[in-house]
Amino acid sequence: KVTGNDPEMEPVYPVAVNYALAGILRAVPAHAGQGRCYLPEDLMVKHILTREKLFLFERQAGLPGLLAEIAGAQTIGVRPNNIFLKASSVLAGLYFKHLRARKYNIFDPQYALEPPFKALRLTLATKFITF
Repeated sequence: KVTGNDPEMEPVYPVAVNYALAGILRAVPAHAGQGRCYLPEDLMVKHILTREKLFLFERQAGLPGLLAEIAGAQTIGVRPNNIFLKASSVLAGLYFKHLRARKYNIFDPQYALEPPFKALRLTLATKFITF
């Protein structure tokens, strides 16, 4: 109840999961550069990926499929009213869209950049667009 809203009336859990998934996917290259991997091991086996190749930034044919499968766990159609939840939801959506536009290629140099007009899009969505 920090923001004065009733948490039972807001979709906190789906917004939080979407935001966390977007953040983890967005950070895969940075984590790999530090020798860390937070991708699910069972999905890595399914898509025939190795952490060692990921750490060396070697392209692996199954990586886009794995990232797409994780992104597919996103909850679509979340409609929070709280401004903070709305901002988190919109930001997660921008990051998922940015990843899809790169065809789930996290090694694309454009992926390292922020989504185009991120601040403007976030402001417009939270201030003027009602769900």
